[in-house]
Amino acid sequence: MGGEQGVVAKLKQRLQSQPNDAKGWYYLGRIYFSQNNFSAAASAFNRANQLQPDDESLLVQLAESSYLSHDTKLQQEAKTELQKALKLNPQDPAALNLSALMLYHENKYQAAINIWQNLLAIAPEGSDTANALQAAIAQANTKISPTTKATDTNTPSNSTAMNLPIGITIKPTLLNQIKDGSVLFVYAKAVNGPPMPLAITRLPVSTFPIKVNLSDDMTMAPTLHMHDYSSVIVTARISASGQALPQTGDLIGYSQPLSPQHPPKNIVIVIDKKFTPS
Repeated sequence: MGGEQGVVAKLKQRLQSQPNDAKGWYYLGRIYFSQNNFSAAASAFNRANQLQPDDESLLVQLAESSYLSHDTKLQQEAKTELQKALKLNPQDPAALNLSALMLYHENKYQAAINIWQNLLAIAPEGSDTANALQAAIAQANTKISPTTKATDTNTPSNSTAMNLPIGITIKPTLLNQIKDGSVLFVYAKAVNGPPMPLAITRLPVSTFPIKVNLSDDMTMAPTLHMHDYSSVIVTARISASGQALPQTGDLIGYSQPLSPQHPPKNIVIVIDKKFTPS
């Protein structure tokens, strides 16, 4: 068929007679993307998306092509496309990785690291994906300085950043069930909102009580912030496996629903039970 160019010519010819062929536009976008012709890829993916909306995988590829293009308008549209993809599937790894990449390029290194660390927690150990995530985290860490850390935030300038100081304790009878190397996850979820955390942090288990500041720059996606929701529940979970997704036997505790805009003065979470899937 004359190699890639032959395939492109054949696809274009086919799409002239069958302009509603979503798969044809998708494959054309994939070829353009492989050639680093990101603007053309975005145009092809956009046609496919118009014919086949609500496909988060297609939306992510459209967002990625738009973002990697040198077109300012397309780069702005990429954030909207990514937001749609995350709304359809808040835990899509490709969408989350792209959101971290966007944050990195905006010099919001800690926010990007937070997302990559959570993706690393669910990546197969020793896999190419895990190695790439570790390299991205290491690179982002080299960019962090006291100055950049002070300005590293996802929060839009016209909104008020949330910062929830939280104290975490544990039921004494559960202390002997903490295994060496366990990890503490602390995260906030909207009472009525997306299933993914609005803010999350991961740290080694130390002597209780533990104090944590949960803030808007700990988001997993640039479109999700605590300040956008009137009520959240904060969870503290000790994971022996270090996995971001809850596992049977994890030790867990919850706050009462609270307002990020008007939080109580002293937020204390007691880890008092074992997690069991519902």
